[in-house]
Amino acid sequence: LALTLASAAGVFEAKAHAQDYAAAGQHFDAAQEAFAAGKFELAAKEYQAAFDITKESTLLQSIGESWQRAGNAPKALTAYKAYIKAAPQAPDRAAIEERIKAIELHKRTLRKLRLKLRKSLLKLRKSLLKLRKSRLKLHKLRLKLRKLRLKLRKSRLKLRKSRLK
Repeated sequence: LALTLASAAGVFEAKAHAQDYAAAGQHFDAAQEAFAAGKFELAAKEYQAAFDITKESTLLQSIGESWQRAGNAPKALTAYKAYIKAAPQAPDRAAIEERIKAIELHKRTLRKLRLKLRKSLLKLRKSLLKLRKSRLKLHKLRLKLRKLRLKLRKSRLKLRKSRLK
């Protein structure tokens, strides 16, 4: 009985394993189609689903490339680094390390540009504030000028009245 149970469990496990790999194959095919169609985010998710089943390290490279092409650098870096860790002797290791360096360089460059942009925006805001203050001063000066003109008119009118008498 124990032998029968053990062999039945082995058959069940093999059947379940085959079904898992069939599902992984479907995810892989869907990923290939999505990648070819330029749907890189979908491709990355399908490659990830295949990887989750098979744990095949080469899929991590495909996941990384898909995320990179989708414009998601953090996820691409994660996948590429996982690939290097999972397959340290991979024949394309040098190329993947170059991709990692390029993405990290791009990230640093973007950070620097964002910092410069923030500084420029701060300067612009300060300049705008100075401009508003200057406009306010100008407005106040115009008001003073109007008051002085009114005073002058009143003085002229008084002068005319006094000459007429």
